[in-house]
Amino acid sequence: MIYDSESNRIILSADELSEFAYQRENTAALMQKFGFIRENAYDTSYSAESTQPTVSLEKSIVLGNINVTVRALADIISYNGNIHTVETVKTLNYLRRDVSAFSHPEDFAKATISAYLFADTYGVEELNIKLTFQKQSTEEKISFVAKFTNNFLAKIFEALVSRALPFIEFEFAKGSNLLSEIDTLPFPYSSIREGQEKFIKSAYNAISHGSSLIVSAPTGIGKTISSIYPAIKAIGKGKVDKVFYVTAKTITGKAALETVERLGSYVPHIRAVAIYSKEQVCPLRKA
Repeated sequence: MIYDSESNRIILSADELSEFAYQRENTAALMQKFGFIRENAYDTSYSAESTQPTVSLEKSIVLGNINVTVRALADIISYNGNIHTVETVKTLNYLRRDVSAFSHPEDFAKATISAYLFADTYGVEELNIKLTFQKQSTEEKISFVAKFTNNFLAKIFEALVSRALPFIEFEFAKGSNLLSEIDTLPFPYSSIREGQEKFIKSAYNAISHGSSLIVSAPTGIGKTISSIYPAIKAIGKGKVDKVFYVTAKTITGKAALETVERLGSYVPHIRAVAIYSKEQVCPLRKA
């Protein structure tokens, strides 16, 4: 989920939207309820009259004052002269015999999103959803097929969007405000030390052009702020959408977090997450 500053909208992928799926009924009940038929196959041939591999789909909606575009990638769309089939393929290292269309709710949700976007785009009232699980090392696969109406798929889509709405609103508020906050972000100290200005400009240029920069500088010059400050400025210019600051020592990581907190007084909508080793976060670890 990203905020696109040029179009002032949220762009959401089917993978991200499918994460808001959950199921209240057991797998067997759902398989029977939706009428999924299991198919076993060891080849990749299709008997359809026409087949389209990897079809890009999208739908734009308005949620309050927020424009949202949902994008999906249908792995295969086929037509047998009577009905379209939208197929989602998931490759697995190990193919369990007891796998089902509802083994993981997000798999079914992703398939329904792709199917709905196709049906909505091309005015298809009824179609098949085919969810295929394929073993990576062989051609062996297990598929599940069921027929759905456009109206029913629309209800599933709307339910998923409704669950995602609080996160969409947060991301939109952050994105629409964050850029203006970063644009006016000053250097958080009263003066720039010798060597810092060159460091900051070099870091910004490296980030902007996707290149690498290796810096060797003595302790106390301000390497942390000199790398984080231009990185945040690059976010404001749309050069990157997130920054990973990786350190070998916990104390260095804490210094980076403190730097972001200082910058956060000027950029309230910026967010940072610190990830430490389990040894560092365990409250029972020995001193």
